Amino acid sequence: MYIKPEVTVLASIEIDQQKKKILIEKIKVFYSNEMEEEIGEFKAKKLLDFFMQELSVQIYNMAIEDAKDYMTQRIEDLLSIQKY
Repeated sequence: MYIKPEVTVLASIEIDQQKKKILIEKIKVFYSNEMEEEIGEFKAKKLLDFFMQELSVQIYNMAIEDAKDYMTQRIEDLLSIQKY
């Protein structure tokens, strides 16, 4: 009998501070180019935090689905060589 393990929902994806600083700068440049308005580091950080939190679960679920598809294909490959 299979018992499904309890899963903790991801709150957000954690990234190191150096990568976070790079992303914040990219957000500031993007905002300046696309919105023709300058934003500070605080607002850019808030935008990054918001999107990281909102997207983390969707990205996680997409990765799980990709892994499931990959494993399903490998199982089908294995079953294709089964002898009867």
